[in-house]
Amino acid sequence: KFFTEEKKNVLIRNNLIYRINYKNLIFLDSLNIINESLGKIANKFFNDKKDDFDITKIKRISDINRYYKDIKFYLIKDIELLYKIINLLKERFEKTFSINITENITISSIAFSIYRMKYLKDDYEIEENNEYRDAFLRKSYAGGLCCVIETVMDKGYSYDVNSLYPYVMHENKYPLGEGVYINFNKNIKFDINKHFGFLDCIMYIPKKLSIPPLAFKNSNGILIQAHGYIRNTWFTEEIKNAINLGCVLVKAIKLLNYEKSDYIFKEFVEDLYSKRVSSTNEIDKTLYKNILNSLYGRFGIKKEKKILKWKNDNKNYIYEYFSKLTRHFGENDGISEYQLDESIYSHYKGVDDISDELRSDIDKEYMSSKMKINRLTNSTQIASAVSAYARMKLMNDIYYLLNSNNDIKIYYYDTDSIFTNTEIPKHMIDSTILGKYKLVDNIKRGIFVSPKIYIIDNYKKENYKFKGLDKKTRDSLNYNYNSFYNFLKRGVSIN
Repeated sequence: KFFTEEKKNVLIRNNLIYRINYKNLIFLDSLNIINESLGKIANKFFNDKKDDFDITKIKRISDINRYYKDIKFYLIKDIELLYKIINLLKERFEKTFSINITENITISSIAFSIYRMKYLKDDYEIEENNEYRDAFLRKSYAGGLCCVIETVMDKGYSYDVNSLYPYVMHENKYPLGEGVYINFNKNIKFDINKHFGFLDCIMYIPKKLSIPPLAFKNSNGILIQAHGYIRNTWFTEEIKNAINLGCVLVKAIKLLNYEKSDYIFKEFVEDLYSKRVSSTNEIDKTLYKNILNSLYGRFGIKKEKKILKWKNDNKNYIYEYFSKLTRHFGENDGISEYQLDESIYSHYKGVDDISDELRSDIDKEYMSSKMKINRLTNSTQIASAVSAYARMKLMNDIYYLLNSNNDIKIYYYDTDSIFTNTEIPKHMIDSTILGKYKLVDNIKRGIFVSPKIYIIDNYKKENYKFKGLDKKTRDSLNYNYNSFYNFLKRGVSIN
């Protein structure tokens, strides 16, 4: 706004600003490197804390002058803490991984840099997707499951899976090589057990299954589980798992099949998890945990359309590009390589009033984009498979509990956690082993209103989660168990 004539470069994805370049300055967001509040990190790393200032005191401009000294002290303390944290992270990453965090704008890009430098083998042959294949695969790419089964809880337990995503990355094979499409018709017999990939199909989820084991995104992009006939694209292993639990594959429509697969994350997870467990300080434990949990999502980055304007004789010719990401998976240098969309290139090749100079530039850009670049950019099949294996793990554990104990109730589950009325078997519990469970809370009572909106009393205090509200707003509402209960009793929805 204030420097409209100055050259700037702003990297924005999903309406979030990741980086701003202005002259010799680079602005980055530390929350993308370590996704916790400044106060929590300061306490964990340095046993220090932020200064407190009640922002509600500021009701008019004159109040800023009135509380100037308090505000200034509050801000300076924030800056000092952030400076200490960033310096510490920079030193840790350089010493441990030889990575400069100022060249990476997210923890996932750091994780991928580590994976690529040390653990990514040439024979893995991870396929890069074009926009059309990515669109097909993205229908199968969904997050963790979250569902309310029983609303009111009277005594129980909450458990978390220990490192769910690193666990499924370690334990399973992932699609490699070139995916090949197979379209099905009446003449093609299909045995899903002979295939490994992603299947567009119609599944039947019977009502006898108390919890639908397959999830899909509705028209609003919300992940739901439902009974009945459902068409979607799923990872074949998730479909096989659902069939074993009682679902029926009604019709196979289109398959993206992969002949090769391997345990591509085994060494990465084993190495970093052992370092996390053996770490003697919270700093290293936090870093290893964040790196382990951040890698898989980097494979599912979207290819974003970019606009490049060519100016000639006061006319703008606009061409759409799809980003080719950099060696750090699109993070360290921003989006610096592009692929010219072929249909748009063909269209403008036929335009008469383009100068020879501009036409030459377009030809060079197009030929450059057609060159093979040995860099991973978008491999949604990997990210989708990881998330599918994670959902399978949770569903299988829940069905194991329900089938092995008639008295057990599942009140609520969310990605890697479950809330039950009884203790789960001891063989499922070990806080040091990947994929095992750890007890989080003994619960006196609880109310689960809807996914990510609930309150529990763990005998010590009441804790509640309220998706969509920041902590200060939640605290100002003074919700408690009785208010949640009265909402339910009166039939009032919380939204």
